[in-house]
Amino acid sequence: MNPPKIAFLLYSMTGGGIERTVSILLKHLAEKHEIYLVLFNEPIEYELPPNIKVKYLRRNFQSRFLRLFTLPLVTFRYWRFCKKQNIHKSISFDSICNFTNCVLKLFAWQEDCYIYEANYASVRFPTTTWHGRIHRFLIRKLYPLSDKLLVNTARIADDLAQQLGLVHHYVKLVPNPLDLQVIHIQSPTFIPKQVAFVFLHVGGFRQQKNHALLIDAFAQLGQLDAVLLLLGKGELEQQIRSKVAEMGLKSRVFFEGFQSNPYAYMQQADCMVLSSDYEGSPNVLLEGLACGLPIISTDCPSGPRELLAPDSDINTVLKRLELAKYGILTPPGDATQLAAAMQLLYGNRTLRQQYCTIAQERVSAFEASRVARDFESLLEE
Repeated sequence: MNPPKIAFLLYSMTGGGIERTVSILLKHLAEKHEIYLVLFNEPIEYELPPNIKVKYLRRNFQSRFLRLFTLPLVTFRYWRFCKKQNIHKSISFDSICNFTNCVLKLFAWQEDCYIYEANYASVRFPTTTWHGRIHRFLIRKLYPLSDKLLVNTARIADDLAQQLGLVHHYVKLVPNPLDLQVIHIQSPTFIPKQVAFVFLHVGGFRQQKNHALLIDAFAQLGQLDAVLLLLGKGELEQQIRSKVAEMGLKSRVFFEGFQSNPYAYMQQADCMVLSSDYEGSPNVLLEGLACGLPIISTDCPSGPRELLAPDSDINTVLKRLELAKYGILTPPGDATQLAAAMQLLYGNRTLRQQYCTIAQERVSAFEASRVARDFESLLEE
């Protein structure tokens, strides 16, 4: 009996957490399954297994309105593709693709339909914008049509149920996979270290990542023998560059651009900092732990607390920094507390070493082959 044909539906494969998750899953599933990668748009920035077949559905639209307006056409094209290739299971990632998958299930799809939500939707889609209101409405109406709803944190599942009123009969937690083999191969790459202490942030220049908060916190450290490296690209980069210049930090804050091998920088850094307003389950924290880095993160919804303080209440509201089991958590949007955490790790070598030592214990639960096996068991149900 031939294995079932599976379609992975994504918006694109540009640098991002969901895209990295999919690239790792494909690497581990491609040997046993016939998989088609169906993308709305180019380009592909991650290496794919050679036997993965790629299909594009439409051109890229920058306008959110056009993305929603063209959804029926994209859904028809996807249905025609699935019918022609005799696809048995359709797995979509992120909201627009999930809407496409669910509409397909509503009108024409008799096979399995899985959707994967990796964002804290109530924050990502605020009711103050037309875009947010439409997305919330579609999530409530369309997501229940799927056969399985996959999430990468428990708090995302709670958010969908409590804040968006989503009732789904089958919700499954699938953590982000971590490719330790790739990290261990790439991380030894040498990068010269010129100063005593390096703070590192890895993430695109988007509103969600709140680079401005990080710059404000770093400025509060005064003249410590430390620098801040920013890895990533994005629409707000020039705005952050201007802020750095205005605050007189150009000699201590460095923009390193998008790096296909961020692990080399992680290996040379002394501390990783995440300043986001919201996340899904941030891969970068797992990767930092895998490289033995002490972690500081805002306690934003939804992933950092589940990664760094897994035994705590996921609905905890912080007022000041918390020395969690696997890293330091700070209140979202609080530059003073973030600066205090950075100052603490800078001056406390014993605490840094403690976090470095315990990091590998945490990442073992996210090892890619283990997560892929769990994911594969879902496909076989």
